[in-house]
Amino acid sequence: MSLPPLPPAAQPAAAPEPEKIYRGWPLPAGLALCFVLGLVLAWLYPGFTTVVPEPRSTPTLIWHGTEIEGKPVIMQEDTLYFHVPTLQSLLDPNMHWDREGGYLAITTKDRVIQLHTEQLTWYINQAPVDLRFPVLVLDGEPYLDLEPLRFLYQLDVSYVPGTDRVVVRDTKEPYLDGEITGKKSYLRIQPSIRAPRLTELVLGDRVIILQEEHNWFKVQTIQGLIGYVPEKDLAVQAIAWVPAPPSLEQPPWKPLGGKISLVWEQVTHGSHNPKPEVLGPLTGVNVYSPTWFHLADAGGNINSYANLALVEEAHRAGKQVWALFSNSFDPEMTAAFLRNPEARSRAIKQLVVLARLYHLDGINIDFENIPPENKDLLVQFVRELAPILREQGLIVSMDVTFKSDSGNWSLIYDRKALGEAVDYLAVMAYDEHWATSPVPGSVASLPWVERGLRALLEEVPPQKILLGIPLYARIWTVAGNEAEPKVTSRAWSMRQTQKWLQENRLEPILDPATGQHFAELEQDGQRYLLWLEDEVSLQQRIELVHKYGLAGIAAWQRGFAKEEIWPAIKEYLKN
Repeated sequence: MSLPPLPPAAQPAAAPEPEKIYRGWPLPAGLALCFVLGLVLAWLYPGFTTVVPEPRSTPTLIWHGTEIEGKPVIMQEDTLYFHVPTLQSLLDPNMHWDREGGYLAITTKDRVIQLHTEQLTWYINQAPVDLRFPVLVLDGEPYLDLEPLRFLYQLDVSYVPGTDRVVVRDTKEPYLDGEITGKKSYLRIQPSIRAPRLTELVLGDRVIILQEEHNWFKVQTIQGLIGYVPEKDLAVQAIAWVPAPPSLEQPPWKPLGGKISLVWEQVTHGSHNPKPEVLGPLTGVNVYSPTWFHLADAGGNINSYANLALVEEAHRAGKQVWALFSNSFDPEMTAAFLRNPEARSRAIKQLVVLARLYHLDGINIDFENIPPENKDLLVQFVRELAPILREQGLIVSMDVTFKSDSGNWSLIYDRKALGEAVDYLAVMAYDEHWATSPVPGSVASLPWVERGLRALLEEVPPQKILLGIPLYARIWTVAGNEAEPKVTSRAWSMRQTQKWLQENRLEPILDPATGQHFAELEQDGQRYLLWLEDEVSLQQRIELVHKYGLAGIAAWQRGFAKEEIWPAIKEYLKN
């Protein structure tokens, strides 16, 4: 049985074409958008770049928030030197550079500062400040190490190695302290988001706010970079001050090692210098001070009796030579000299030349018999003289008396100020009873010396004091009746007193009131009295040196001493 044929297959209906959907911009619009985006990116692009300062041969100076052009500062051997003309413009127009003289002078209302290219010492009110380097002259231009002058101008000076910048700030003026509050911000060269970046700032960074400018702050970073930060990224903290530099310290005075044992040599004329061999026996002496230089006139000229052979012999014997410079004890001439700045300067220059010529180790200033109204001028002269002498490597000492009511001989001395200016004060602890005293007595009784010393110690530290020791005594003659006695005296050396005692077969007794041996003689209607200077009195005086911690002794004068005294001095000072 055959099956019926199948019907023809039905043709499937054709699927409808999908609707075409356009998913992009028309070409012209896309190109336009890309162009706009390119413009925006191009406009913003500088804001994504970081400016790296071009390397310079010298550090960049940031002076009170302003970058200074040119070559205002250089560095040599880790020391910063500032261009003097730049400092004249920025800091002090009164700086004076003497090109021919090779020195820089800075004058303020209360200070005079001088320094020289060949010297390593500055003088500030004639007080020395030691420098590592002098003024530097480069290509004919002077450069100054500003570090020692920070205290004068109250400046804070710092160098930032990472940015090679020198930042100078005025400690007398306050500044506005700011802190970055955003997680990240950028310091830009201009107050614009388009401006290139200088550096990245992070939360907590501190900056100095210099000024506000259209929603931006102009700031200075601790690295010395100056730029702009958006106001929104910065919080104003407080008005602050840069810590002031420390006060200038006086340099330490220049002491000798151990106790000083100085002896003066009285020289009244050039031909009166002793022979060099006299220095041999001075075993207890380490400083020899001949009276060589004397003020000749009010113009500051100096008479010199110096002798090079004596200096050379002293040096061979291991002794220093501190030549004495006196005012010739002329009150009128000295007063006129002290009032004349040019005369003072002339004397200082002459002393420097003389010290060089004779290879001296120090100068001992002996100005006496001066009207007391010149007290301040005397201090000023010593302040002018001392630092100049120190620059030459010289030790500076000065002679003063104990306090008394005597105008020309005591009230003339401002002992505190003089003690600050010099290395040592030698107190002439003698002439308690002077040559023309109406009453006979000891040259320097021990109680009188100790009282005077204690008063001096109230103004001068003990390590600066040399105790004057007399090597002479006075033989007193009292004639006439008790109602109207005639008192005269003569200064005798130790050998003269010994000879007189021996000739008159006198045995001195110890006088407890003076601490000295005493002898008395009545002869031919006259009375002779003698308070001796010998090993006993000398030992007691040196005991005061140890008791009060003094620097040493100064003995007047070699010609009065007996040879046996020098080993005794050495032993007493040692013990």
